[in-house]
Amino acid sequence: MSFYSLTLPTAQFISKNIGYKLYKSFFVKIARGGVMIDYGNRNISWIVRRYEQLYNEEKGGWNLTNSDDGALDYASVEMEVGRFYYAFINLVGAKYVLETGTNRGYSTALIAAALKNKNKDGKLFTFDTVAHDHLFNQKDFDNIIFINENSITCKLDINIQLDILVLDSDHTYHTVINELIRYEKHLRIGGYILMHDTLYYDGVGLAVEQLINNHRFETITLESPRTHGRQSRCPGVSIIRKNSDDMRYPLVENQRLAKIARNMVPGETEQAESYVNRLRRKRLGTDLQAETVST
Repeated sequence: MSFYSLTLPTAQFISKNIGYKLYKSFFVKIARGGVMIDYGNRNISWIVRRYEQLYNEEKGGWNLTNSDDGALDYASVEMEVGRFYYAFINLVGAKYVLETGTNRGYSTALIAAALKNKNKDGKLFTFDTVAHDHLFNQKDFDNIIFINENSITCKLDINIQLDILVLDSDHTYHTVINELIRYEKHLRIGGYILMHDTLYYDGVGLAVEQLINNHRFETITLESPRTHGRQSRCPGVSIIRKNSDDMRYPLVENQRLAKIARNMVPGETEQAESYVNRLRRKRLGTDLQAETVST
């Protein structure tokens, strides 16, 4: 795609929908030889890439009003996380994915685009109790099945093996653990669970603790770049691999953790150490102590 290949209607559409500053930036990139559609963006729709122009990299939020007053929205995952999902789906060659917490559908659209790269007949099931104005439509994303229901109580009958679960709904321990209980049994051995906000919301962190302590899974948690424009925890992303279906180690709603969760207020302790990091530090201390004793 070159600067000269853009038609006047296309240029007018860009100017109208993303504003003059971004419109100018867009053409500067093209004039300098920037490629807007490449292998790394394959099957990613124009509306998604236009949405990415609104991303504030410094704070990890989205300037949805295209304003200069600094008001940012943090409902969508960070662009780095969305692009990580896209790359991860390409990496593992997933075919069937289930997502909770569609919101505007930024991560949804990227997951669906990656599925098209690897499996033309792949499907993405995505849940949200609110039907927002989405960044995807059936014409561009015929592999998305949007379910406007509660992810736990809906009557969806899954008769396929899932490759990946992406959990990012209401961030409470009760919801997350029950999503895991309901859908993990449909996840194939060797499949993955991607969880956002595991460092920011301790309710999600409690569910991660169960996965860490369960012999059927291996878990790693990564920091993510969102700062919310202040000194606070980053959201974090946990990647979990399912190694076994051994039902001697079932996932259940743990009453001890549920009691802890009842005393948690999301965001209240956002400047303190996250539950997952405290657990990580505790386990590291135990391992170092055991190593010292053995030597």
